[in-house]
Amino acid sequence: NVDIVEEMLAKAGIRPKGMVFKPMATSFAVLNEEEKRSGIILVDIGAGTTTISIFKNGKIIYAAAIPVGGDTFTNDLAEVLDMEKNNAEGLKRDMAMVTGDISKDEKVEIETKTENKEVKLSFVKEILDARSDELMNLIDQKLVESKFADVAINGIAFCGGAVKTGGLIDKARRHFNM
Repeated sequence: NVDIVEEMLAKAGIRPKGMVFKPMATSFAVLNEEEKRSGIILVDIGAGTTTISIFKNGKIIYAAAIPVGGDTFTNDLAEVLDMEKNNAEGLKRDMAMVTGDISKDEKVEIETKTENKEVKLSFVKEILDARSDELMNLIDQKLVESKFADVAINGIAFCGGAVKTGGLIDKARRHFNM
């Protein structure tokens, strides 16, 4: 809520000069001017949402949000594996560190709501893959809806707290062939 933010800043003695649209603010941190000028898609995978912004000539020409983010992956793990959310979040972060192929017999110990048990890493990856496949398809849909995806000659830049989830970047490379 803008009013709450303004009130908090005022209490801290800070007087903002203005506000910046979140995708534009994100672009200041992760894109260079050439990328924004010549054309790029910025996908910011946050906790609750994924935002898609298309830049051309240094300006945002399209912005959209998808209600899938890092918390969605965590919730999937928690639900399917019967885990507390904080434990599922830890498992999600641990899976981000797993590189290469996972053997079918490789297991990880998890703490469910009722017991500690071992589950196959391949099953955990399967859960994360299902959601990342859905996210790639939803991003695709937004790009088609935008009718601007062809202006992104520099490709797609991914950022945000959930980009390391379950091999998501490798999946995006394959999915978008970029």
